[in-house]
Amino acid sequence: GGQVFNESQQAQLSELLATIGETSRYHASYVTDSQVRLIVDALASSPSSGGGCPVADQFPFVELLRGAVLHNDFANRLGGIHNLDTQLMALMENAFADGTKVAHTYLFLQCVSNLLVSAATAEHALLFCDAARADLLSGHRFTRHAHKHVINGFATLLLNLSVHVFHGRQFGSNDAATSFRQDICARAVDLMSTAIDRAEAAAAAQGKTAPMVTIAKRCFVAIGTARVRSAAEVDEATLKSLCSRLVKLDPAYASFGQMVEDCVRMHHGTRK
Repeated sequence: GGQVFNESQQAQLSELLATIGETSRYHASYVTDSQVRLIVDALASSPSSGGGCPVADQFPFVELLRGAVLHNDFANRLGGIHNLDTQLMALMENAFADGTKVAHTYLFLQCVSNLLVSAATAEHALLFCDAARADLLSGHRFTRHAHKHVINGFATLLLNLSVHVFHGRQFGSNDAATSFRQDICARAVDLMSTAIDRAEAAAAAQGKTAPMVTIAKRCFVAIGTARVRSAAEVDEATLKSLCSRLVKLDPAYASFGQMVEDCVRMHHGTRK
C-alpha cells in the first residue's frame, strides 16, 4: 500500500518540503491551502474509516505535520480551513492503535504539543485535549511508558497545556483551560516519579541520567505552572520527596531554588 500521488501532488509536496526545510525563513515564507490539504488528506484514514493512506504508511506524514505546524503560514492555514480538533481525534486513534510504531505515538504527542504553542492552532488543540481526556489524560498510558521518547513527548504536552491553565485560556463556547489543572498535576506527578526512578537506576548502573532528569524537570514546571493561580490536589509529601531526589541527581544544583530557576529557564515554551 502507501499513498500514491499524481504528478501535481508530487510537485506540491516537493515545494512544501523545500519551504518547511528553510527554518530560518519561517516568518517570511508561505505555503498554499492545497499543500496543507495534501498532508491532512494523507492522514485522513483511521482504523474505523476509509480514505487517506494505511496507518502503517502514515509515519512520514505525522513527522512532516509535527514540524510544519511550527511554520506560521502553515499553522494559520491549518487552523483556518480544517476542522482540526476532529482531525486530531482520527490521528489519535491511529497513534494509539495496537501495533502502531512507537515513533508514530511519540510524534503524535509532539504534534499536539506544538499545536498548543501556535496561536493559530491552540484553540483546536485545547478542544481536542478536552474531547480526548479519557485517552490522553487518564491512567498510566504514557506516564509509565517504556520508551523514553514517548514519556518525553507527554511531558512536553503537559507543560504546554499548563501554560494555558496559567493564562486561564478560554476555548470553545464556554470552556476554560483551567479545567485541565487537576489532570495535569496528577499525570505530571506520576510521570515525574517514573522519570526519577529511571534516572536513579541509570545512575546506579553508571549510565546516562540526563534524559530522565530533563523529563522530571519538565513535569515539575508543569505542576508549578498549573498551580500558580489556584490550588490542585497534590500529595505534597510525595512532591517534596520527588524534588529532593531530583536535586540529588544533578550535582550542579547547590539548592532547590537553583533547580527551580533552571527548570523554568530551560523549558519555557518548550517545542520539539
